[in-house]
Amino acid sequence: MKFAALCLAVLTGACAAAHRTAVVAHRGGAALAPENSLAAVELALELEVELIELDLRASSDGVVVVFHDATLERTSDGEGALAARTAAQLAQLDVGAWKDARFSGERVPTLAQALAACRGRAELMLDVKTTGLARAARVELERSGFDPARLWIGTWDEEQRGEWMRELPHVRHAFIGEAPENATNEELARWLDIVVERGYRAVSLRWSKLPPACAELARARGLAVFVWTLNASTELEAALELGVDGVITDRPERALALRRGR
Repeated sequence: MKFAALCLAVLTGACAAAHRTAVVAHRGGAALAPENSLAAVELALELEVELIELDLRASSDGVVVVFHDATLERTSDGEGALAARTAAQLAQLDVGAWKDARFSGERVPTLAQALAACRGRAELMLDVKTTGLARAARVELERSGFDPARLWIGTWDEEQRGEWMRELPHVRHAFIGEAPENATNEELARWLDIVVERGYRAVSLRWSKLPPACAELARARGLAVFVWTLNASTELEAALELGVDGVITDRPERALALRRGR
């Protein structure tokens, strides 16, 4: 009897470990440091999160940079369209002072810098914000020595998916978006089948619109399930209870503490 109980405990523990929800630092951990900055990346690495999520755009001269918005005003001291600036011009902008004076002097990172910072330390999830980036990103990845097995590419539409899968077919790709609204479980299953057919290895979905059966149906098809963007403790607890593969959060320290408490 004791042996049977021990076996059950070991099995239960192994299953829990196998399904441990990863903490994904959204934009590096946007509540704690300037989003998409190297300061945020370093903070996330110090917290020992499993994944760091960053956004990708390109300068006017084709350099892939880490930045969320199409325009510069919200998170830098620049103005106008990011895509109208060269990489050298972007490198002169301050992307830290808006958050806090102690971050003054933070610059727009390049993809190359982000890869160098994370290499051997954490996985990366790259959120592709526009088309036309894949070839230049592939070159930077090859130069960087970053292990492609530790990379996720997240795309929003068919054009993005096509170009990234052509350039990096062996990297894990994730669909970013929302599950079909008001879908029956049968309709949701058919949609997930299409996601698999298109070569995705994961879905990255808005938590507030996640259908109750989605995680289970996705896992049955070999798809990882990431959810975004969860910051409240109640949301994070619910996602951990559901057993999704990753929670994308601006508050990685909170998610890590809650996970440890479980």
